[in-house]
Amino acid sequence: MQFSLVLPAIVGLSLLPSIPARSILCTSTRNPVYEALVANRTGSFHSNFNTGDAGKRKNGNLFSLAAELTVNNVDNLGRAAFVNELLSFDGPFPDLQLYDVLRLNDGNTASILFYLHAHQTGAFGGVPATGNKVQAANGELFVFDEDALVSRFIGVNQLDLVGLQISGQAPVDEFRNYSLVNNPQTPQAYRDKIKTAAAQFNRNFNLGNSSAIAALAAPDVTVHPGNSNDTTTSGRQALVNLITKYKTALPDLLAHDEYVVGDGHYAAVEFIWQGTRTGPFVATNGTVVPPDGKVYRTRAFRWMEFNREGLVTTLWEVANNNDFLTNVQG
Repeated sequence: MQFSLVLPAIVGLSLLPSIPARSILCTSTRNPVYEALVANRTGSFHSNFNTGDAGKRKNGNLFSLAAELTVNNVDNLGRAAFVNELLSFDGPFPDLQLYDVLRLNDGNTASILFYLHAHQTGAFGGVPATGNKVQAANGELFVFDEDALVSRFIGVNQLDLVGLQISGQAPVDEFRNYSLVNNPQTPQAYRDKIKTAAAQFNRNFNLGNSSAIAALAAPDVTVHPGNSNDTTTSGRQALVNLITKYKTALPDLLAHDEYVVGDGHYAAVEFIWQGTRTGPFVATNGTVVPPDGKVYRTRAFRWMEFNREGLVTTLWEVANNNDFLTNVQG
């Protein structure tokens, strides 16, 4: 499917049909004490992780005993499984550090965009230790129960980019500096508005409506594509290109939002892609892989910054290209 950019005469949220708030857009009743506790715990996860194994085990205490986990499309269950997942990084990346860029809290749900820094000093994915630097974007979503313990966790890592970095195909010369974005609070009506807009991206994608996708963004929108060493592009066409990049390889690809989180001037969407690979697929290293007619399914994250008019000014995406080569359904 070919997507072209044809903008309507006037762009903005006024062009979009009004849609009612769904459960996906509102994750809990408003309780300031509870939400402050959730925000505090969300902010502690990576600072705990960065202190070493004791901090990683401490994070386990913030999970419910039977928490449901999905990490890079692998499902698991339980607090112990989560702690084991954290401790598993000690082998290949013992110096791994995590740097939050966005932390969004919305009722009982939170989403974090963060970057990792590490050196590969142990075997990873069948690759012996290289000592190479690793730097990649990652996304996480947390759903907290009534005791403010995590009952649902979803994580997506740019494993395709990590593979290129440790193999030397996409070397990291110097680590970039990352810091938490300042995100002043906004009225509830504005947060509802930007969550509604964020939910329109995949709705328009499924309809094949690139003009409506473009209309959600400011003309000079900054785009941070996944699967690169943080190379940025700008403009509505760059945004449309990112969102529709898999349609050549998977023409029937659909995107289903699982969670939409809004906080301050930002919204985050965690969603599922599923489609049939009936066209040539371009791997992250540039290799063109022929179609195989198989159905693939994967998760991804997007975060969006909005201006006063409710248009997206910055968009980040975190996904793993390799999933469309490996995560076959059925």
